Amino acid sequence: MIRGTGPRAVVAAAASAILFRYGTGLAPLWWCAWLAPLPVLLLASRTRARVAVAAAFVAWLVGESGLWSYYTGSDGLAQPIPLVAGVFVALAALFAGVVAGFGYLVPRNAAAAALFPPAAWVLVEYALSVATPNGLFWSLAYTQVDALPVVQLAAITGPWGLTFAVLGLPSAVAAASAAPRPSRIRLAAAALCCLAFIWGNGLTRLAAAAEPASGHTVGVVALAQPADPVALSTEEGRRLLDGYVARVRAVGARTVVLPEKVFAADESTLPLLDEAFRTVARESTVDIVVGLTLTRAGTTHNVALVYPRGGAAASEYRKAHLVPTLEDAMTAGRDRTLVAGDDGRRGIAVCKDLDYPELVRAYRADGARLMLVPAWDFDRDAWLHSRMAILRGVENGLPIARAARSGTLTVTDAYGRVLAEDRASAVAPVPPAAGRTVYSVLGEWFVWLCLPLLALGWLRRPGRP
Repeated sequence: MIRGTGPRAVVAAAASAILFRYGTGLAPLWWCAWLAPLPVLLLASRTRARVAVAAAFVAWLVGESGLWSYYTGSDGLAQPIPLVAGVFVALAALFAGVVAGFGYLVPRNAAAAALFPPAAWVLVEYALSVATPNGLFWSLAYTQVDALPVVQLAAITGPWGLTFAVLGLPSAVAAASAAPRPSRIRLAAAALCCLAFIWGNGLTRLAAAAEPASGHTVGVVALAQPADPVALSTEEGRRLLDGYVARVRAVGARTVVLPEKVFAADESTLPLLDEAFRTVARESTVDIVVGLTLTRAGTTHNVALVYPRGGAAASEYRKAHLVPTLEDAMTAGRDRTLVAGDDGRRGIAVCKDLDYPELVRAYRADGARLMLVPAWDFDRDAWLHSRMAILRGVENGLPIARAARSGTLTVTDAYGRVLAEDRASAVAPVPPAAGRTVYSVLGEWFVWLCLPLLALGWLRRPGRP
């Protein structure tokens, strides 16, 4: 055992924990995410497996602990504590296992070692996205949304390429540091080529993007209101309805999106909403999207109603992905809803629906050119949840207008550029959708590529340590 392993392990675990704490979470620093795995990966190449595993487990668990109150608190997702604790521990154990695999491969096949952590973690995230009720709610990919050139990679690979890049660079550095000179040079050259491609692709794509000021005007509006949806049968509900009608008239946009669950309606009170918004849609020549809870025949849905500017009857979309625990009493929808607009067909979704990459990709395949999304956040996750939605737009080349009460209202273009952002009202001209992206056409191809990359080091006959 290398002398000083104990102190070295403590320093590596602490350094990675701090970097994970600031590089992930509700408002991450994108560059910290690239550095976070490096200390424990360097440790794994120089010490016994059990020491590296312990350091990696502690680093992940401590680094992600800042999210504990968000997942469990009443002002957050309010998930059961045993469930959240189990997820935290399981992910820390998975990360420790990935670091152990890296440490095993480094002396045997440095290139395979460099590929193992990013490929393994992409598969972990993909498995979680399809096997759990939260979709891709948590991913290292979201840490990069503020790095616009980097995030353009999602148009090719989906979110998976971003996760791969975030873990791939520190893995390559750690593997190169422990490899013989010829392998070290090859690994360094490969890493630099990948970085050059990521940044070059991003800068080229952004340079070719349409000017942000070239499009029809979209507005997102949220008024102050109680936490629960306001019943239209009450005087408070009618005042809130009047307030939104006045705001829609004043905002000066061709399309206006209101938040999720603004009102609570049933068959007897829905005509009040219809009359008010069909009138303003016709008189102000504006398309309106509003979120509400709607109960019919004893069944409650979380819906978005779309009132076209001619004053015709509303189109209805039912939220497909409900929040566990908080929306257990509701019934999920199954169908996508597209409506006509100046810019072509528009896809309608509600809040958590955009945690699922495949839904927005399906809308793009249906011909959607813009996503209109009522939402409701938890204040503290305003950055994170809005950026998750922005990434869906980059993946598929779609502008997104998202109106989140208790969050951030954003209007973004097909390249992830924030055209307007505010807590109460945001208005911006929206450029057209980009062309079909590689990801929107080929889907999860990068996930399947990670399978042979993951197997590379284990299928090749190991050399001498």
